[in-house]
Amino acid sequence: ITNKVTVAPPTGSPPGICLNDDGSNACVATASLSTGAYLSITKTLPTSAPGPFYAGDQISYLLNVANEGSLDIATVTLKEALPTTYLSDGKWSCSVPADSFATCPTVSSGTIDANGNFTGIETGFPLKGQSNLLFTVTGKVGAVNSVTPNVRNTASISAASNSARCWICQRCQVLPSY
Repeated sequence: ITNKVTVAPPTGSPPGICLNDDGSNACVATASLSTGAYLSITKTLPTSAPGPFYAGDQISYLLNVANEGSLDIATVTLKEALPTTYLSDGKWSCSVPADSFATCPTVSSGTIDANGNFTGIETGFPLKGQSNLLFTVTGKVGAVNSVTPNVRNTASISAASNSARCWICQRCQVLPSY
């Protein structure tokens, strides 16, 4: 989107009032605004349960999937690579923050399969511009030994549209203490 503004000097103004030193017209300004879809993801542990976690503990964290752009995205795909040796029984649920225009997918909860797919929304879900969805992920901490004090798991997002760009934190990691 391009917006061009032209200002006419008042009648009786001295000649050349709208000229810059280089001779260009100083009474015209142009501003451009990029439109598009900008997809981001962040992963956070709740402050009420920052860890450490031990074998058998339930863990819960949030994935905030946002479209910071002005255009809707028809198909967003979300994956969560759970390290199955350390985290099992992965489940997910969707919620809409109070200030968001988004709606959760028709299937709004399920499990996370061995490939990191969110069951029920493997083929993606729509996300309106300037909105976000919260996905709560839960799982059970498995056997962790002292050699592996931190376990990394990675969430990722993608969009099926060439007009969508992924940014901010395309692949985020949360490193809870086990």
